[in-house]
Formats: sequence, C-alpha cells, structure tokens
Amino acid sequence: MFLVGITASRYGLTSAQRTYLRARLTGLITEHGQVELHQGWCVGGDEEACNIAGTMGVRLVAHPASGVAERWMSTVLVDEIRPVKPPLTRNHDIVDEIDLLLAFPNEATEQVRSGTWAAVRYARLVKRPCEVVLPDGTVTS
Repeated sequence: MFLVGITASRYGLTSAQRTYLRARLTGLITEHGQVELHQGWCVGGDEEACNIAGTMGVRLVAHPASGVAERWMSTVLVDEIRPVKPPLTRNHDIVDEIDLLLAFPNEATEQVRSGTWAAVRYARLVKRPCEVVLPDGTVTS
C-alpha cells in the first residue's frame, strides 16, 4: 500500500489543485494498486481531498488536531481516526508515516505562520518526497 499525506488550506482547493489531486491519485493507484490518504481532518482542503480520494476507493486516515475550533473540524467519514494531538505534532506524524506529501497551500509563496507550509518545511527537513501544488496548479518539490 502506498501512503500519501495531504496538507491543505482550510479555505479549500482551487480548481487547478483539485485537478492535480485527481490525476496524481489516479497515477498512484495505477502504479501501486492500493493507496491510503493521511490528512488532518479539517474543513477545506483536507475535506475536499477526502471526498475526491474516497470516490476513488482510497483508504482515508484522519489525524485530528487538538485546540481546533469546532467550525474548522471536518465531519467527513473516514476509515480510521488517529489520536488527537497538537497541530504541529499531528502534522509531523502525518509526514513521518507517509511515502509522499502532497501540499496544497492557499498562497503562491511560502508563509511563516501556516500549518501547510510548516508541514512542507518538516517534510523537506526529514527528506520525505513532497509536491507543493500552488493555487494556479504549478507543482514544485
């Protein structure tokens, strides 16, 4: 099973980011058969990614964060829910468990106070493969 992590903005994915996610998951399913998606179980990008991946038969794993306002927590159905942890610890857990991180930031440039960008920085630090899909669909590593 190939393990993919998602980190995304609470404001959701752009059309270009959704298109990339569908295509990338299709390729990973073709290459590896089974795919498992790990994400932070928040509204916006995490929830959209779950909805897309779920229709493709991808197994969904939620890593909920403590201290998140109820309005930002997802209610999408998943296959497994991990223990609640502080947001940065949760993001590290996601990165540590996966084979590839797909990051969908809300901004075209790296931000200091952003959970999505913090996960990208951690993935780079631990040398985990990471694809950053900018709002216009441009992909960087």
